[in-house]
Parts: sequence; structure tokens; C-alpha cells
Amino acid sequence: MSARCTWLLGEWPEVLADAAKGREPHEIVGYLGNLAQVFQSYYTRLERVSARLSWERAIRDVYAAGLDILGISAPERMERFAVEAEEEA
Repeated sequence: MSARCTWLLGEWPEVLADAAKGREPHEIVGYLGNLAQVFQSYYTRLERVSARLSWERAIRDVYAAGLDILGISAPERMERFAVEAEEEA
């Protein structure tokens, strides 16, 4: 989870105690709203990553099928050229 979400979860006991002590239930409502907002942001990013991985798998499968039909073998993994590795260093 994101650091912000983790931090908010850790604040829950204190928020609850303070709200109870001060008889301020609106503090709990505000906390829950913040937690929902932070989690939604995290979850949306997670969905995008999941969708991206699905697209990558689909593209990989289509390439594999197409190359197989053409009788072309493809490596399981592509290795980077030494020249590219040196340029990035």
C-alpha cells in the first residue's frame, strides 16, 4: 500500500480515542473520508498496472502465435545489447 495509506491506518487508534474523548464523531467521518480518498487513488493506480499487464500478456500471446504460424522461433526473453547497457551507465 502507499505510504500515505499505511500512515493513515496507523493513525486510526488515536483518531478514535480523540473523537471519543472529545465527543466529536465528525472526526471519525473526516478520517474515514480521507482514508477512502487515499485508498481510491492507490486502487486506481493498481487497476492501471493490472490492465497494462493484461495488455502486455495479450500482445505477447498474439506475437507468439503469429511468429509460430510463420515458422519463426522467438526467444522467451530478449537480452539487451552491451552497447545499450554501456550508454545507460
